[in-house]
Amino acid sequence: EESIATDLTVCLQKNTEIQQIVPDWSPGEGGVPITITGKSLAVQTQDINILFIYDDGGSVSTINCVNSRIVDSTQLECTTPNVLTELKLMSLHNAISTNITIQYVGKQVPNHNKSDKEFFFTPLDISNVVPSKGPESGGTIIRVNGTRICVPGHTTVTVGDGNYCENVSCNMAAQTLDCVTATGAGNQTVKVYLGAANISAPQDFVYGLIRWWTRSHLIVLYSRVD
Repeated sequence: EESIATDLTVCLQKNTEIQQIVPDWSPGEGGVPITITGKSLAVQTQDINILFIYDDGGSVSTINCVNSRIVDSTQLECTTPNVLTELKLMSLHNAISTNITIQYVGKQVPNHNKSDKEFFFTPLDISNVVPSKGPESGGTIIRVNGTRICVPGHTTVTVGDGNYCENVSCNMAAQTLDCVTATGAGNQTVKVYLGAANISAPQDFVYGLIRWWTRSHLIVLYSRVD
């Protein structure tokens, strides 16, 4: 699936410079806090809006990044909006180019600086879960592999409805999630939640009987909890 690519454009003074955006992507459903760092971004006495500007060639839509705030002159924060709802999209199948504009409240500042960094609104994608089975007593360390599925501190995993995986660890570079299964039974859906988005793994995690072959006989371990 394609992503929404955005150029980050800052309407501020001429020496404004955006150096980093963390994270530099969000699911289309939004809900992910982002931090913009750089120099001369704003001053504490000013109010700002961080806006997503979408031009479809026939009309222009302005979408607010939620809870825009100034940390200091080098750092801004906000929470990504739900662009699917705002733009009345069912999903992100086509690339949509937008711009982010930082604007003073009550004053439109001329565009003096355009960042060469991109920000992406993208669908979540899980490729697999390893291992795919474990004992009903829980305690299995599983790894969820995928594309843009996690942001540290803002991602949860369930194995079955309401059955939260514990000790969730996100590798931002590799985009993998590690966590420890709780107790459960049967075939259960593995689901990742990030911001306002969620996605299910293509295969279930199976709780139950585990078998090991040895050279001389089959050892059968029942993992049921009394």
